[in-house]
Amino acid sequence: MYAIIAKREFYGPAYVRELFAGEQGLPETFPDEAAAKAMVRELDGAVYYLSHNESDRPTYTARRVDRLARRFREEIARAA
Repeated sequence: MYAIIAKREFYGPAYVRELFAGEQGLPETFPDEAAAKAMVRELDGAVYYLSHNESDRPTYTARRVDRLARRFREEIARAA
């Protein structure tokens, strides 16, 4: 199982890493790497509006759920 991590960068410099959330606000998971990377390509090509103090659009990366930081794994488990 795979998930997408969004790294958002802000002026300062500062950054935030968070799980990509779907339309319902819950973290999305994907059955395989190909599906996750297809979603990353879709996100990279979509229109994105910067939020306050954000310096650039997010960088999206597909990662295996079992290799994520504990806080991300717990967030996925709570959403399931």
